[in-house]
Amino acid sequence: MPLSTFVPKSSVGRLNGATPDLAHSGCTGLTNTPIPTGDPRELELLLLCATTDLNAPAKHRLNELLAENIYWDVTLQLARRHGTMPLLHKHLAAVGLDRIPPPASEDLRVGARAKARQNVVLASELLKVKQLFDSSSIDFIPLKGPCLGIDLYGSLSFRVFGDIDLLVSEIEAPRAQAALLDAGYRPEPRNRKLSKPFMHSPLFRRLTPEQSFSRGELNDGYPPFVIDLHWQLEPPYMAPLEFSTLLANTVQIDLCGQSIRKMKAELELVYLCVHAAKHQWREIRWLVDIHQMIQKHQDLKWNSLYDLARSAGAERKVDLGLALCRSAFNTDLRGIPQSKKHEIESNELLKKIVSVTKDEWSWRVPRKGTLRYSWWYAASVADNPRQSLAIVLRELFFPNVPTYERCPLPSQLFRLYHVVHPALLLFSFVAARMPSLWARRMNEAQ
Repeated sequence: MPLSTFVPKSSVGRLNGATPDLAHSGCTGLTNTPIPTGDPRELELLLLCATTDLNAPAKHRLNELLAENIYWDVTLQLARRHGTMPLLHKHLAAVGLDRIPPPASEDLRVGARAKARQNVVLASELLKVKQLFDSSSIDFIPLKGPCLGIDLYGSLSFRVFGDIDLLVSEIEAPRAQAALLDAGYRPEPRNRKLSKPFMHSPLFRRLTPEQSFSRGELNDGYPPFVIDLHWQLEPPYMAPLEFSTLLANTVQIDLCGQSIRKMKAELELVYLCVHAAKHQWREIRWLVDIHQMIQKHQDLKWNSLYDLARSAGAERKVDLGLALCRSAFNTDLRGIPQSKKHEIESNELLKKIVSVTKDEWSWRVPRKGTLRYSWWYAASVADNPRQSLAIVLRELFFPNVPTYERCPLPSQLFRLYHVVHPALLLFSFVAARMPSLWARRMNEAQ
């Protein structure tokens, strides 16, 4: 089968040695097809411009790429998908936006400015929520977002984020929910069918680790301000870190003239690796955070970092994050213990996960992964077989909010959900496949 079968129509000309007009056009409609295998220069350009600083060899390679036949529609869609548009604009503006097609240049300029404005507005909203929680004596830790942008990038302009994530203790969660509701926030649409007493109940917090809130008028169906309130840091099958431990591993930074708490670098790197692994490292911007963390905090206490990772059951996830950094950015890991560095560079399973992950990056929009792939990925980045088994068992037998919506039970009967949840999963699985099975039977009968 010819390679062009798997290649966007806009790329076939380049494979045949031609230089179609599309290479010098702006952005065209695209299908979800991968970049041509063996000639991924658009992805190379994206990775090259995904960090805040370029060394001399990187600048030289950038100039070489700009002299080649780059498909800018591909490059810009990849940049949007991976959240690296502001950094791409930064580096291309430094070498001269006149070297790329005017429509692509305008898209970059407009996209970068819009994201910078949105980030400033979200940072202002975070400070309003800080005042709200401070007035109610609610301790919280901002996750990612504006604080990470200021700490790692030195600006609110370069890191893409679309909401505000806050972590509170599970004990304080009801008060935090009430404070947000009193301030005019409302539960996101996916929770509106649920009663207010239920959303403040221990059962709700047992079924989900977070709740989303929004405030303001809707704009094209999307709320301008979204708060994701967490009372668990990440996947429940991992060993939980006590909120007091997390709070002790924070520092104060300046955000728009106000002091605000954020995680210490060691804890934050562990959290970022766990969060990205949960989403199968589908977006390059998460890896850029890890690279920037290592570059900015060269005094990282690696032994303390790995102690935290082990206590959270996240050692393999940190290893994977560092392996991806080495592969994508050649990140300097000189401070890491030599034995751990050797393990990261030689572990065959890590190499396979890195290869699979990087292959996914070349798709212009994320592919919808199968349940089997999701479980394989989660099990592969688990620290041990017991954690791998816990992942599968939790997915199969532990209920969530959609389970409750389909079959509401009082908290006294919670254990029944361990039977109800897999039964509903099986029903959904069969119902989704019945039409295709029926059609196949009909075709065979004919």
